[in-house]
Amino acid sequence: MNMEDITGLEIDITIIQGEDLVAKDRNLLRKRTTSDPYIRVLHNGCCHHKTAVQKKNLNPKWNQESFKIHTGPPANYNNSGKEG
Repeated sequence: MNMEDITGLEIDITIIQGEDLVAKDRNLLRKRTTSDPYIRVLHNGCCHHKTAVQKKNLNPKWNQESFKIHTGPPANYNNSGKEG
């Protein structure tokens, strides 16, 4: 599927939760025990949404955070159908 195939759509996204995430943050003993997860939603190289950081949580919940993305051509896309 090409970018032209999905131009002009509206996408509804709901972020609910993460489960059993990998611990990336180290404690004082240098052991990985927790993480501060968040989600960034990217489309065409642009960040359309970022959730709040869930401090020290390997099973974060974002309470069904919802938003919409309106698709369109990338910023460097011209009407001839070619990038540039």
